[in-house]
Amino acid sequence: MNDTVTKALDLIEQGHLNQAKWIYESILQDEPHQFDALYMLGALLTNEDPDRSIQLLSKAIEINPHVPECFVSAASALIQLEKYQLALDCCQQALSLKANSWEANANLSAAFYHLKRWNEALIYSNIAISLQPQIAKLYSNRGNVLQELFLYDQALEDFGVAIELDASNPQFYLDRSKAYHALQLTHLAIEDLQKAIMIEPLFLEAQIFLAQLYLLSGSYQLGWSKYDWRWQCKDSNLQPLIIKKPRWVAGSNFPRVLIWAEQGVAEHIFFGGLLPEMKKLVSDLIVQVDPSLISLFQRSMPDMTFYSTEQIVDEKLYDAHLPMGDLAGLFRNHLDDFCNVKTQFLVADQQHTDSIKEALSSKDQLLIGISCNQESSQADPNRILELSRLVSTLNIPSVKFVSLDDGDHEVRIQELQKQSLIEVIQRSQLENQSNLDDLASLIRACDLIISVDNPIVHLAGALNKPCWVLLAKMPDWRWLLNVNLTPWYPSLRLCRQTVDGQWDDVLQKIRADLMPLFSSPGHYH
Repeated sequence: MNDTVTKALDLIEQGHLNQAKWIYESILQDEPHQFDALYMLGALLTNEDPDRSIQLLSKAIEINPHVPECFVSAASALIQLEKYQLALDCCQQALSLKANSWEANANLSAAFYHLKRWNEALIYSNIAISLQPQIAKLYSNRGNVLQELFLYDQALEDFGVAIELDASNPQFYLDRSKAYHALQLTHLAIEDLQKAIMIEPLFLEAQIFLAQLYLLSGSYQLGWSKYDWRWQCKDSNLQPLIIKKPRWVAGSNFPRVLIWAEQGVAEHIFFGGLLPEMKKLVSDLIVQVDPSLISLFQRSMPDMTFYSTEQIVDEKLYDAHLPMGDLAGLFRNHLDDFCNVKTQFLVADQQHTDSIKEALSSKDQLLIGISCNQESSQADPNRILELSRLVSTLNIPSVKFVSLDDGDHEVRIQELQKQSLIEVIQRSQLENQSNLDDLASLIRACDLIISVDNPIVHLAGALNKPCWVLLAKMPDWRWLLNVNLTPWYPSLRLCRQTVDGQWDDVLQKIRADLMPLFSSPGHYH
């Protein structure tokens, strides 16, 4: 048995991991409680099959609870399974057995990183590097922690060391590209992504990030050429349509085309502005959108037929199909392509808009619609703008607020009103506010919209309503860099952070810019 275990260890040193796994599996078939086989096979499976890894390592620990490496490997598997607190416990067990274990400290840093406890992650990352300063991955990991602490220059130094130690690892170039991006050194970020892709052409995250950076820098043709990589992303909710009909391409003679929806409501509105141009190329255009948008889109584009994303469109109704996100690659490859297009492509219900205006508007007040709703529930807390902060900063006697958010935001508004006595009208207080068509009428009734980046700003832009968009220093690719306007929606004004995570300057600038509007609020109707 000892000879067999030694042979497996030799295979691991030679890089023949699958053969080593086979040997350990064979050993366990004959002797299920053989410690070395349980431990080594468990360690080899931490990334590939973390559930089985934990099973094997747990048995090994029962047999011999005094081997720190068992706890280190178990922590690695638990991190893969997103069981971070248990991973911390395993690391502490390992350190109680071996105080200078760089692997245990590295895993502690990784677990704290995923728990968003950045300062603790940095402490243990520093310890791991002090114990083992020649391992490239440790510097890359610390660089990622430093980025979360907004210490981008220090992060760049660590990524540089990682690349010096191992220039063949594409992940290091991707990590460094993100630091360059945070410092708005886009050309350097793109160069690093190109290096990563040269090493690993099928590196999905690098390909997707490169597409986003091309789009962010206004290189639309290059960006859209890589936009198809989005379909390879396993973590997204993108599901390609599987049908027998052919995909529509430029120059096709198919008279009936289905444009099927992808991604979320914001994207349906964003790409929806290109539907009128697509309609000029085909006689019959059928479009899928989110059900909350059906009535709004149908009113705005009556020459098209709209179906809900919850419906299956009969294949007999169309000859070819195209995902909605591909429209941009057809019609928006250069800035000149934005000329001579409609500034408003969605039309709210005018009667409903008029009734809201009558109920809310006042000649001596500016009616401002506000939204702090973050599109992602996983939004970085350092970049979130609290509703109370927005309202208290902009609380001027001539301003009247109406919240465009719903759901649990109503509870926050009620708490705000109790604490500050600032009145904020809630959507639930208004009649017929149940879907995005109703929200469109409310937006049209306001004088001005002020919102963080979420579907509301897309809706305001599509309605050609003045909207001031509060953007993080690292914005979504749609908003370009270092500009205050966007070619996608002429009515939007982009209000950007100058320091990542800091809203004070942005809010004070907005407050100052509001003052001249009180003399002529009608300009914004």
